[in-house]
Amino acid sequence: MVGKGGVGKSTIASASAVAAARAGERVLLVSLDEAHSLRDVFGADSTDSAGVTGVVGPGSLELREVDTLALAADRWGALTGSVLGPRIAETAGELLPEELTTVPGVQEFLGMAEVADLAGSGRWDRVVIDCPPTGAALRMLEVPTALSAYLERLWPRHRRLGRIPSSARMLAAVGAAEQLESSVSRIGALVGDGARSAVTVVTAPGRVAAAETRRVLTALGLAGPPVHSVVVNRSRGVDGAEAEVYDGLRVVRVPEVEDEPVGVAALVRLSAALGRAAGPAAATASSVRDSAPATSVCLESGAGLDSVYTLSVRLPFADEVQAGRVGDDLVLTVDCVRRRVPLAPVLRRCTVQDAALGEGALRIRFRPDPEVWPL
Repeated sequence: MVGKGGVGKSTIASASAVAAARAGERVLLVSLDEAHSLRDVFGADSTDSAGVTGVVGPGSLELREVDTLALAADRWGALTGSVLGPRIAETAGELLPEELTTVPGVQEFLGMAEVADLAGSGRWDRVVIDCPPTGAALRMLEVPTALSAYLERLWPRHRRLGRIPSSARMLAAVGAAEQLESSVSRIGALVGDGARSAVTVVTAPGRVAAAETRRVLTALGLAGPPVHSVVVNRSRGVDGAEAEVYDGLRVVRVPEVEDEPVGVAALVRLSAALGRAAGPAAATASSVRDSAPATSVCLESGAGLDSVYTLSVRLPFADEVQAGRVGDDLVLTVDCVRRRVPLAPVLRRCTVQDAALGEGALRIRFRPDPEVWPL
């Protein structure tokens, strides 16, 4: 669940998790927001060490509020202890976890890595994530790829593994870099797989909220995961503007209620309202699975030096895009959001021919560069 602070994102995430549990699924509800509020939404008396009590149904529901500061300490301790060994760990332990979490993006990366590990454990049928407010959530989706790209440019893998580390601290750094690459791979496999993950954007009614949500949807197009639906919370009726700005997306309107939904009973009622609001247009697993990937490359025509390749980047609702190439990456700027998109290996040996924006996607055509194209 992604949305601006105050729109009811945590409440909608909780109600969705309750609905899945009542349908018979084993559900894990995870908060990555530093200002955790899941237990407040469910009520202090409805949660215990075994999960949420009072959820009627054949499934189960557990809550987890991720503390990325504690997570940094645990993961760093595991690295220095099990990977490096007790003697080296004593020296490498001089690098404190607090030092790691002051580096921009590290906490967001740790949160996403934890989610990827939880989703891959097989303990739950569904993992519902209550993300931080919009800006932090977008950074969270961007950080893993960005960290990996910067690491490869500053300290390429063949260099860090091509020589014996000269000190315990260097060995710790190599181990951390390898763990980072492994985590990035797991996160990428999860986020980029439309059959396993999708985003629900929670917003408020009105034109201002709709305009912001369009920008969020465009940014999500760059980030990778397909969008499952847009939930308009506290809706006071069908707004014609919403029908237009979210054209092509499933829109679920949740009616405004007098009392704030707090506690399991209230969330059960809200989960029923979510289902009724969705109606027959409710998305199925196949509709999420068939979502277009964030980026795709195809051979448009020709062969060899006469080939024409097309790179498609999903950019819903984008009106203007600035694109530039930096080495083997494409740098895209849309509505003050900038993303670095790694080019596929075949495109790294090509030059840009032209580009066009339309139908929710940016399409860039490439031709082979004769100077570097293999003959």
